[in-house]
Amino acid sequence: MQQPDQWQYLLQQYLEDKATDEERQQLLNALQRQDIDWEELLLQAGLQQEQDADYREADWTAMIEGIVQQPVQKRKVFYMNRWWMAAAALLLAVCCLWIVLDHNQAKEPVVAATGAHDIMPGKQGAVLTLADGKQVVIDSAGNGNIAQQGSVVVTQHDGQLVYRKEEESKKVDEGSAPIAFNMLSTPKGRQFQLTLPDGSQVWLDAASSIRYPVSFTGDERRVEITGQAYFEVEKNPAKPFRVAIFTSPGNQTAEVEVLGTHFNINAYSDEQVINTTLLEGKVKVVNRQSSIGNEGPVILHPGQQASIIGESYKSSKILVQTVDAEASIAWKNGFFNFQDASLQQVMRQLARWYDVDVKYESTVPNIEFGGKMGRDLTLSNVLHFLEKSGLHCTLENNHTLIVKP
Repeated sequence: MQQPDQWQYLLQQYLEDKATDEERQQLLNALQRQDIDWEELLLQAGLQQEQDADYREADWTAMIEGIVQQPVQKRKVFYMNRWWMAAAALLLAVCCLWIVLDHNQAKEPVVAATGAHDIMPGKQGAVLTLADGKQVVIDSAGNGNIAQQGSVVVTQHDGQLVYRKEEESKKVDEGSAPIAFNMLSTPKGRQFQLTLPDGSQVWLDAASSIRYPVSFTGDERRVEITGQAYFEVEKNPAKPFRVAIFTSPGNQTAEVEVLGTHFNINAYSDEQVINTTLLEGKVKVVNRQSSIGNEGPVILHPGQQASIIGESYKSSKILVQTVDAEASIAWKNGFFNFQDASLQQVMRQLARWYDVDVKYESTVPNIEFGGKMGRDLTLSNVLHFLEKSGLHCTLENNHTLIVKP
């Protein structure tokens, strides 16, 4: 077994980007086996208590993902084993060494462009369109009433939008007034949370929208979405909850019906697949654009995903498969999910979150990614790890990301 000073040497070689493939593999093997007492090693070196004002958890998460990167096979660039979650304390100790060794060194620029600035990650924010067409810009700051929609008060509370019916109006015949609709939209670089009038909760990813009544009347609860949304639906067997999925204005491509459940829908117009992933409960998925005669709906159970595949969504049956359901809501939990993603799929995620346009200088490289990365990193930090795959990215005019193989 190597001596402590040998491990320090190997870590420094890696952090200075001087490690050979053999040295990188030695580190990988040691971390996976956990046969090194890193905390004791760092304590002896006098580094255990080092602090840095610029340190953030996402930084060391990304750094560790780089350390445990497997030798490239099929150009898979990010890899993170399940053991990592159980070894968080160990990895934090490793990061302390990284901070001390590296915080005084000049950083190699990743985003190379004259006058370009780094782009900060997306944040909480949305635009609320009221029934009369008035628009209200919402961010994560502040609490209080935003609008009055008939007998319903729209309130911002603890970073989410909440609909609450006034007490004196709860017994009024709901059918006597026309139904008013609101729409919550998230631009690129924004996400937001909404509590619907029935208490159901919705998380909207960037470049998404949800249209809904300010009060659910009749025998169903129906909303319309574009983009990506995660739902936690309040149970009410007498009033089914239905989500109409739109990939373009006026074009309903699918519908999801639930009684009470947790599920995620990814239906961006620039993706070739509509995915509905079930985490809890039961849902029914219908392909509204199908031209295959009387194709019936499919029923999903927890851990299953229904995919409607095809450029127009009109010629495909619904594909059902068992998946890692938690991976589908990585975005909600603050991560990019790059598992089995192509370069174009990864770039579309970055474009929506950092509000940039992506252009390819030549043929799109055939690269397959894996693992996940924190969404609270700046764009330059993300690009640093993409460059491990041999890509070179240039940011022009602070808005256009040029991808070079």
